[in-house]
Amino acid sequence: MIEQTVGVTVGDIKQTIGATTIRGDMARRLLVEPGVAGLKINRTYLDDAKKPLLITANTYPADKVRFTFWMHRAPKSG
Repeated sequence: MIEQTVGVTVGDIKQTIGATTIRGDMARRLLVEPGVAGLKINRTYLDDAKKPLLITANTYPADKVRFTFWMHRAPKSG
């Protein structure tokens, strides 16, 4: 979708995930009590020349998020 919007190929995406405490206006917008645990996800989308195309920052209540990822062993060579 980003590639269609900006007309440039996304070469890499850097994602940083960390714990946060949801406070103030963010708590109100997320419909949670101030002080609850949350997860903040920052992403930087880079083109093939490593130039940033888009930077996003998203915050989620901890009880609304689950991440699943697979790790695969590289095939043995030779």
